[in-house]
Amino acid sequence: MRFLKNPMLTASNTHSSPRPVQGAGLIRNLPLGRKFHALLGWINGTSGRVSVPFGAGRLAHPASWTKAVATLLVAGEHLLPEFGLIAPILRSLKQGTVVDVGANLGYFPLLIRRETAVPILGFEPQPFLHELASISVADSGLKDVELRRLACGDAPGEVLFQSGPNGNIVSTEEAAAAAVAASTRTPATDLDAAAETTLKRRPIIPVPVVTLDTELANTPVALMKIDCEGYELKILQGAREVLCRDRPVLLIEVHPQFLPQFGGSVRQVVEFLPPMYDLEAWDFSPDRGRRFSDMETMITAAATPPLPSQLYLLCKPKG
Repeated sequence: MRFLKNPMLTASNTHSSPRPVQGAGLIRNLPLGRKFHALLGWINGTSGRVSVPFGAGRLAHPASWTKAVATLLVAGEHLLPEFGLIAPILRSLKQGTVVDVGANLGYFPLLIRRETAVPILGFEPQPFLHELASISVADSGLKDVELRRLACGDAPGEVLFQSGPNGNIVSTEEAAAAAVAASTRTPATDLDAAAETTLKRRPIIPVPVVTLDTELANTPVALMKIDCEGYELKILQGAREVLCRDRPVLLIEVHPQFLPQFGGSVRQVVEFLPPMYDLEAWDFSPDRGRRFSDMETMITAAATPPLPSQLYLLCKPKG
């Protein structure tokens, strides 16, 4: 498949740096503050970008995504409770690179840099989110952080990707079903249009895919975080050599609802890793934060409705 020019805007030259979000204290102190996202939009406007203090810097956000900004203001770093699993490990790192597969807006790079000075390498295939993450890194003054606009998988080539605040790789069948609706849409031509298109229309676009074995052939890896909406098994399969060579600590979000779309399962993810690793399974679904007693208990929970929505594996190298 030919790689098409992407309809999602890369808008570095069309807007200035994000402006600091206003009304943060008010939203944080209101009961159920995230419900007042319309007030946040009234205070800040809904065009351009705003920046929100986060981790080691400031996170760039489309001003029009008021619900997401309000949630971030209220939850803060508690929005990513799983980060607590690796924070102590990061603080002990003196060498190697931390790899973030599925960097999104740049949440993890900003949190990681607060804990360690080692290099960070992120992968985010969605152009609009890659642009925002790059702005966050630059405006926060973070050093030794590289963001590559690539998807990761088990073989090099090209995949179809559905844009969105949490974008995801899609099957050919899903892409075909969306093609007719997308054919009449006008590509986004500025930041605000791109933000609206990403949030509401979620167009499907082709993106390049690489293997981590190739991308990291000359990069020693100390820790790797993977959050890719059901593609985690394929990413691990494309990183066999890196895992055997470096035995990095792994934090993997496991998606039982999406893995079958790509021929995988939770059990396959779990069984792929031993004997290299000691595994911990955690559930950070809403109002939860518990460690499973063993892998079979986690696998059973992952197959029992309602499926857990925030399931994580923390994998520590044996020895």
